[in-house]
This record gives sequence, structure tokens and C-alpha cells, in this order.
Amino acid sequence: MAAEMGFTPSIFIPYLVVFMIPLVLFAVSPIPKHFGVLEFLSLVPFGLLVMALMNKDFFNGQSVVHRRFGYCVVDIKTNQPAGPLKCMLRNVTNPLWPIEAIFVLVNPRRRLGDFIAGTMLVDVTPSDPELILDEIRSAKFDKQTVLTLLCSIFWVVIFMISFDPRMRFW
Repeated sequence: MAAEMGFTPSIFIPYLVVFMIPLVLFAVSPIPKHFGVLEFLSLVPFGLLVMALMNKDFFNGQSVVHRRFGYCVVDIKTNQPAGPLKCMLRNVTNPLWPIEAIFVLVNPRRRLGDFIAGTMLVDVTPSDPELILDEIRSAKFDKQTVLTLLCSIFWVVIFMISFDPRMRFW
């Protein structure tokens, strides 16, 4: 769990830095009261990061870290790799990582998100993490993929509205 939370954000550090340069150089005050174009642009990489964390197990129930260490997220009923929607639902609880950590201490194979999504983590043969690139290239956009991405976008917007008072419209 710690490796997942360290690896995925590290991919976005260069993008976050590039997007933050204009905000730092041209911002009038450190914490603007209103939401402008620069603030919106700074949230794009953050939103993409949250989407990546939510969909890290999208391909065959395995993230890059899971492939490296030999784990797979499976549907608890079928014992087959969980689909994209179940994997996304499993990761919705990632911001509640202290609670997730308690669940993992009690049951190392199932965390809170697993109970909600009906999944669990199983051991598989470790594989080359770079193989995920082949799966990304051959991905097809079916109804489940589109639904998963739309749900992810909706959740990211709700997440950002919850934690950034400038985005609240009421």
C-alpha cells in the first residue's frame, strides 16, 4: 500500500512542477479568494493524479507495483481479475488511508475498498511492470471503460470540491 502511494504520485511530479511555475510566477496572492484560470490549470495535474490513483489497477487488476511484487486484484465471487469498474470502486477509499491501514493490519488481503467493491488481493507470479504499456496500447474503449472513466471524473470533481473551498458554488 505504501509503495502504491509513493510510486503513482512520483510519476506526476514533473507535470506538477511545470503547471505550478505559472501559478507561482503570476499569482497575486498566495491563496487567492476566487478561482481563476491559473488556479484551474494547477488543478489539472492534481485531478489527473487522483484519477491515476483511482484507476491504477485498471489493466487486468494489476498496477505497476502489483506487477512488480506479484499481486492481482480479483473479484471475490469469480476469483478472476477484477474489472476496471470494480478496481476504480476499490480505490475510491484511498484518501481514507489511515482507515485503510487499520483494515490492512487486520486483514492483509482485504482493505476497506475491497469490502466495498467485492474484491481481494491475491498472490500471482511477478511480471515485468513495463508490460502494462502493451496493455495500454491495445486497450479498447467499451461501455465499462467509458463508465469507469466518467465515474472517476465525477469522483475527482467531488473530491476537489470537498477539499478546496474556492470550488464551492454555494
